Amino acid sequence: MKFTGKIHTLGLVAAFALGGVTAATAAPDAPAQTKSSATKKDSDFLKKLAQTNIAEIEAGKLAQSKSKDEHVLEFSKHMIDDHTAGLNDVKKLADTKGVALPAEPDKAHKDAAAKLSKLEGKQFDKAYLTNAGLKDHKAAKALATKVTTTADDSEVKALGEKMLATINKHIQMVEDTVRK
Repeated sequence: MKFTGKIHTLGLVAAFALGGVTAATAAPDAPAQTKSSATKKDSDFLKKLAQTNIAEIEAGKLAQSKSKDEHVLEFSKHMIDDHTAGLNDVKKLADTKGVALPAEPDKAHKDAAAKLSKLEGKQFDKAYLTNAGLKDHKAAKALATKVTTTADDSEVKALGEKMLATINKHIQMVEDTVRK
């Protein structure tokens, strides 16, 4: 009787253990299978916002290493700091929505950085301020405006509004820097 009790107990332990193994095996896969809670449009917005920040950070770093102009250096430092904070905001929201973000600049921004890196002195400063400074921020403003008006998720819209305020500040900063 004791023997069959042990077998019965071992059977229950094995059944629980197998159930536990199944549950434990399923648990690690669950996050990978979790679908994004963001719509495709909002997911694309988050990816584009991340890409915008990544490109500005990289361009700012390039300016920090190539420029000798104190105004350009000051502007690029703001770009690195503000866009790093912006990227962190995008990452936080994307994590809560299950959206995977890019980790590096897209091909267009890599190509632009390669061209920019070949320039020196005032040519570099002008190209940096014109392209990464003004042109890219105007494109970012158009994107952030679109996010604030057409995103499906209120948190994505709020992020667009926050970024829009920063982008407007950057446009003013670059215009002021160009005048100096």
